[in-house]
Amino acid sequence: MFIVDALAMAGSMTWEILWALILGFALSAVVQAVVRRSTVVRLLGTDSPRSLTIAAGLGAASSSCSYAAVALARALFRKGANFTAAMAFEIASTNPGGGARRDPGAAAGLAVHRGRVRRRTDHDRAAGAAVPPLPA
Repeated sequence: MFIVDALAMAGSMTWEILWALILGFALSAVVQAVVRRSTVVRLLGTDSPRSLTIAAGLGAASSSCSYAAVALARALFRKGANFTAAMAFEIASTNPGGGARRDPGAAAGLAVHRGRVRRRTDHDRAAGAAVPPLPA
């Protein structure tokens, strides 16, 4: 009976996420087929505050599930978006119930600056690890 319950649960979970996977891959395909590389590079090609604001705004407007956000961020990155801008898009477009929004401590532990991600946690400081300040 245990195996039947496990298979039923696996089938149920697959059914629940199937729509999100299909949506994510479909939107990614649309971005790859329709959006011009020059447009992506012009809007999201740098890690400037303007590009990050546009990326976060587009991500918040799309407000897709995490599966679609990952696929779309990958498509934007492959089209020429800066890595930091692609991650800003991904974080802004995930559902409010998941990811960094569910765990603000994890989001606060990551400091993104000019394309570099640095882990800055209270645990590192308490352990005596040298945590360099962010450059101005």
